[in-house]
Amino acid sequence: MPRIKCPNCKSSNTCRILYGLPDMDDKLKAEAEEGRIHFGGCVLSFDDPNRHCNECGADFDTKAPRSIDEILNVG
Repeated sequence: MPRIKCPNCKSSNTCRILYGLPDMDDKLKAEAEEGRIHFGGCVLSFDDPNRHCNECGADFDTKAPRSIDEILNVG
């Protein structure tokens, strides 16, 4: 599967962003050290980005913005 390109620098060296307070184990630590996951912090909003560029440091979103009804599974 092709990697998602950064809209800022066009690098394919991107990874997903993990939000919340994960239970850090050796596997998760290794994924972070290898640039396969980026920690986004514990504070969440409705429009947080879901991808991180390991080259330029930009955070970006690959999904179209969702309405509050879609987020809450209403309507």
